[in-house]
Amino acid sequence: MKSYKEAFVDEVTDLIAENIADRTERMAAVKALTDAYVNLTGSAPDDRQSLRLADYIMREELTDKHPDKMSNSEYPIMSDYQLARRQFGAHKAKNPIARIEVPLSSLMNLGTDGVDYSYPKRRQRTIDEMIYMDEVTVSRNKERRRKYKQFVNGKSKGVFTVNIATGEKAIHDQSCDD
Repeated sequence: MKSYKEAFVDEVTDLIAENIADRTERMAAVKALTDAYVNLTGSAPDDRQSLRLADYIMREELTDKHPDKMSNSEYPIMSDYQLARRQFGAHKAKNPIARIEVPLSSLMNLGTDGVDYSYPKRRQRTIDEMIYMDEVTVSRNKERRRKYKQFVNGKSKGVFTVNIATGEKAIHDQSCDD
């Protein structure tokens, strides 16, 4: 034997399956079903079944997929699907012009003069960028070390040395050899 809650779930499913076209008749059927449940148990139906019945009553508003529903209706009601598409761009078609709602948090630090006053954040480098920077740095260090050794040995092109004791200047115009 089923519990009264399971029986009510079956009754709600049967009522939704009837697919009553007129809203006032739907509301009357839902009211009769919930009143019978309250009279039998002395408590209100659980939230899940109440939500299913409310969605059944507002079936036209929730199934209306017209894009201008928000501006055409006096009191528009969005489905979860429409709300997700509006706020987050979820379930949207491949449209080059994405129309999604801008969250107010993105405008929190924007002044009336149009300047963004939020603290600047440095972008983190990707792994590929860090590997590239390491390779470039190593190759530059090798070149710098080679040039420094040539400079110290007096073999750099255009480098001259001065003997401090005699004041004699020696110019080294030799080519750079390793």
